[in-house]
Amino acid sequence: MAEIGYGYGSEFQLLRFLGHHRIEFESIISKNSRFKENLKWLDFPYENHRISMDGEFKGITFLKDRADYPMLQRKWESFWPQKGNSQNWDAVFVHKDEYVLIEAKAHMNEVRTNSNATNKESIRLIQNAFILTKEQFEIKSTNDWSKKYYQLANRLAFLKFMIDNNIKAHLLNIYFLNGYTKRSYENRKTILEDKNVLSQIEWQKTINKQYEYLGIKESEIKNYITSIFVNCKK
Repeated sequence: MAEIGYGYGSEFQLLRFLGHHRIEFESIISKNSRFKENLKWLDFPYENHRISMDGEFKGITFLKDRADYPMLQRKWESFWPQKGNSQNWDAVFVHKDEYVLIEAKAHMNEVRTNSNATNKESIRLIQNAFILTKEQFEIKSTNDWSKKYYQLANRLAFLKFMIDNNIKAHLLNIYFLNGYTKRSYENRKTILEDKNVLSQIEWQKTINKQYEYLGIKESEIKNYITSIFVNCKK
């Protein structure tokens, strides 16, 4: 996981809206999803070795306060590799009895990812999880889920794990507009690195490509995913 950017990027913008614009942010969520009120945000875990001194929830760690967590952990270890990076969640809130897992994106390059797994057992577990997810949700895609849009694919597998263990869960994708203008300074000059996505239409085209590649455009699993667009400029 990269360090948080100062004044740019999905992690910065998410923390900014959670800290400085919480009422507006929750209003946007309410207007564009079925999560209307009483959102219980879970505190981020500490990671003292990072500049921010905070980390992200990984895998099922956001469930650690549940009485059945030891049993869930054993099941998780047999379902998904424990080596390398597990699913990292940008934020998590609970709505009634449902866990809402947030993924935040500020530029297009964040969407395209490949699996970096090299361990044979890890690869086997990932591929098996993908096969089971496709079977359960009648997904016909023959594309390799470990390529191109791997991050979304492994989130779909995670939803399957939660459903199989009778835990209500939902994936909430936050797509920021005007959320990535990186400023650096060289020879007393300001240099801007602009990766901004300027419109919802731009994001929607990319979302459609993801869904088409993964074969989920007509799948029931779409009922467990919501996309929300937040403009960082006012």
